[in-house]
Amino acid sequence: MKRVISAIIASALMFSSLSFFAFADAQAADLGTVSAAVSGYVSSTEGDIEIASKTKTPNIYVDTENDYAGVIRAAEDLKSDIKAVTDVAANVFADAENADIIVGTIGKSDAVDALIAKNKLDVSEIENQWEAFTVQNIDGRLVIAGADKRGTIYGIYDLSEKMGVSPWECKCTKQ
Repeated sequence: MKRVISAIIASALMFSSLSFFAFADAQAADLGTVSAAVSGYVSSTEGDIEIASKTKTPNIYVDTENDYAGVIRAAEDLKSDIKAVTDVAANVFADAENADIIVGTIGKSDAVDALIAKNKLDVSEIENQWEAFTVQNIDGRLVIAGADKRGTIYGIYDLSEKMGVSPWECKCTKQ
């Protein structure tokens, strides 16, 4: 009897969830965005940064010469997460000028350090902290800057989580 009740509840939850996502996708189509079913600072509200759409392929900058290997790996994971959520393939490259998303660690990323030097990126709350990050809109670009390696990685995965990607999803490749 308990199994029957559990199955009925699970079925009801599944169908109500499916109708929510269908409604959200219908709204997203009206807004011209890929999906409006995201939370946190990831949204489809006017004035926000458009990361991806049916007509926009996002470019992610990471300093492949100087930043940590773990940060570069997390940027690649962000590329995969954007594809999983929006069905739009992102690009990871070393051109900060044409990037929609800039990812970097203070002192290890030329682009992040340049934004700090120009007083465009405020890192006063994370500077000299352990595992801290900031996410800011700078001139229409999303900047994820970390105080150290883990801070930058946490910032990247925080964005993925806000897009709806579980932090527990395996990002590993099978050998």
